[in-house]
Amino acid sequence: MQYQEKYILMLKNELELRKLANSRYSLRAFARDLEIDASRLSMIFSKKKGISFERASKIIKKLNWSECDKNLFLNFVGASHSRSKKKRDFFKNKLVTTLNELNNSKIKNVNDDLYSKIADPINYQIIEALKLKNIEKNVEGLTKIINYPRKDIELSVSTLLELGLITANKKELSVNEYVIQAGGKLPSQAVKNHHMIQLKLAKDSIWEQSISERCLSSLTLAIPQECIPDIYKKIETFRKEVNNYIMSKDTLNKSDVYTLTTQFFRVTKRRQNA
Repeated sequence: MQYQEKYILMLKNELELRKLANSRYSLRAFARDLEIDASRLSMIFSKKKGISFERASKIIKKLNWSECDKNLFLNFVGASHSRSKKKRDFFKNKLVTTLNELNNSKIKNVNDDLYSKIADPINYQIIEALKLKNIEKNVEGLTKIINYPRKDIELSVSTLLELGLITANKKELSVNEYVIQAGGKLPSQAVKNHHMIQLKLAKDSIWEQSISERCLSSLTLAIPQECIPDIYKKIETFRKEVNNYIMSKDTLNKSDVYTLTTQFFRVTKRRQNA
């Protein structure tokens, strides 16, 4: 494992997220916010310089990351640049334990290549449909409740089986329980296509479903630019809370598959001197 590349990627992903919130945000601005010289940060990104554990401890205080991400970052730095082999091995062992816990978690982070294979919402619908009560757990049963052509369902089932996300036992399909999420915050074509399809499905629900079957709402606000990252975080937290709530109801019979989508975007023209 290239520990140095891992912590660099975490920093680069954070920089890209901030650029999404503010197109004028730059590496120099990021260095300023982290209280690092811009040329030093550039050399860190190109692997010409490393980060000391002490510096890493100061950096994470400037980042609105989860405790898990902060610990991973520190361990990647420690495994890369601790002066003694004993210390480097200490952090490597901590990483093995942490990464094993993450791998055994129901939260399954996937890389861009894998996500591109499962980005179509049909895959998520099939995974969730297989948890419903009183349906045939096979392609025939899925065609009765999933609003896709049979050939698309067959292709999706084949892909999910190949990736190990579902299993076929005695001609019956079952779910290998994971919560799948893209591994990084960088935009990709697969992620964009996924959201385009989900938004179309939400649009269709306006005409096809009664108010009692759907909940669509909007909120338009004038906001300060610096609040955008915090709003991203609140939306992500809300989505996880809903997911955890439903996962805690495994003993109840599940009758339908729903999709929760959230949209938060600028509607005014971008101004140069905002």
